[in-house]
Amino acid sequence: MSTAEKLAKGIEFREKGNDAFRNGDLNGALSNYYHAVLHLRSLGVSRVGETLNSQISKQLVMVYNNMAAVHARKEKWQRVLETATDAHKLDSTNSKAKFRMGQAYIHLGNIDQASKYLNEALQENPGDPVVLKELQKIKALEKEGDSKLKKTFWGMYDKLGDSSNHDEKDK
Repeated sequence: MSTAEKLAKGIEFREKGNDAFRNGDLNGALSNYYHAVLHLRSLGVSRVGETLNSQISKQLVMVYNNMAAVHARKEKWQRVLETATDAHKLDSTNSKAKFRMGQAYIHLGNIDQASKYLNEALQENPGDPVVLKELQKIKALEKEGDSKLKKTFWGMYDKLGDSSNHDEKDK
């Protein structure tokens, strides 16, 4: 199979994956995206010309972002992070990859990383309602964490206050 044929086959699998995703066939979408990755990676990004390298990388970024979207639908957050990171490695300016990484980090409990990537995505797409919604989740989680922390410390102070009262009674 020639280089052009492999590229075309990779694009064909990506498009079939997109159709499967639109039709709600998440496993079919993932299967097609996986085959797209195999065809595109077999081209070896460094072994072809610069123009073809750019096309291959662009296609791989799209496929990895699409795979991340499927994994997000399936709530497989570690896989979302892995595939979005693959896209980010190929194109560190890709806001979709940053968004998916941020989204995955929220669900994996790493609020600092989530905030970092979501704020970067927001800088590239100011006012994006989907990104803003995820940032609101972070604020809610931080507020919830602060509230739990305050309750813990207030509980400790209450106990300390009670024990000091008992000490005074013992005198």
